[in-house]
Amino acid sequence: MLKKINTVEQLPSWFSIKPYTEWRDENPEEATRAIDDRLGFLQMIKLYSLVERDTSIGMEWLQKGSREPWKRLGVEPMTEMMIARQDAYLKQEGLEEFNRAEADREEELTYSEGERIAREIADEYFDPGQDEIARVNLWEVMDFLKQNESMIRKVDEAAILLAEKHELDFECVRDMAYRHISLSSNNDRGGYIWIDSHPTAEIVSQQVKRFLLKHDSGGEVPFPRVGPAEVRKLFDYRVAAYIDLKIWEHLTNSEITNKCMARALFPDGEYGAGDMSPSKTLGNILNRVVYEAGYMDSLMAKASQMETLKDV
Repeated sequence: MLKKINTVEQLPSWFSIKPYTEWRDENPEEATRAIDDRLGFLQMIKLYSLVERDTSIGMEWLQKGSREPWKRLGVEPMTEMMIARQDAYLKQEGLEEFNRAEADREEELTYSEGERIAREIADEYFDPGQDEIARVNLWEVMDFLKQNESMIRKVDEAAILLAEKHELDFECVRDMAYRHISLSSNNDRGGYIWIDSHPTAEIVSQQVKRFLLKHDSGGEVPFPRVGPAEVRKLFDYRVAAYIDLKIWEHLTNSEITNKCMARALFPDGEYGAGDMSPSKTLGNILNRVVYEAGYMDSLMAKASQMETLKDV
């Protein structure tokens, strides 16, 4: 069961927003890549049911990284976790923990709302989930994503609205909707491949989208166009601190409320709980960084062309 974090006093003692506001401006590219390293760490730990050793390793790296957030983590935290997992497995320790599934969050309501979104939007692609899981070939996956961008966007927007309405986790509602959308219509079942449950559908879809972008552009990925001002927003909006707290949230099976997150990131009150919504400027930037394929790549590419974050 998730532990609700309502006040900044419930956050870890090592967390202080001050270092995140004191970016050293010698190298905007490295500072931007430091944020991308954190994002990769967050995405990686979402793939696994975490065990106690994962949590302690993650906490150590978070505490260390919070003191100098402009420095890159690289792949060291992920590598250390994987080595520790392998050691534990070879020693036959903690096998029950490895096999334990993560607790479902708000399962009944999330399921019903996700199913309703898919039923209303997906039309002939709606899959009630009563039969065996449909398996489609990779070409169908790529073609589906190309042909149904509008539908996917509508599902995401509906999931955001319903998650906010019912105070549910956006990712859970969106993922439940995705589960009820077949990649081939009921009248057109093509060839099949087996898709394992790991990595998650979210990670697979991001990889497929990137492949599509690269394939359609003849090898050059047409990432979203961004300007220096958007790179600066990564630091003005304290995105590194946000991702660190999301990592901590996942490691501790907690849920930080929007009100608490806003106060943690902006203790002087520049932004409030309402600004954390994806429909607001602040929330939109945070949401794009975490979920939009190619967005961080665009920001890193632009940062590589900048000598300073000053006067942007």
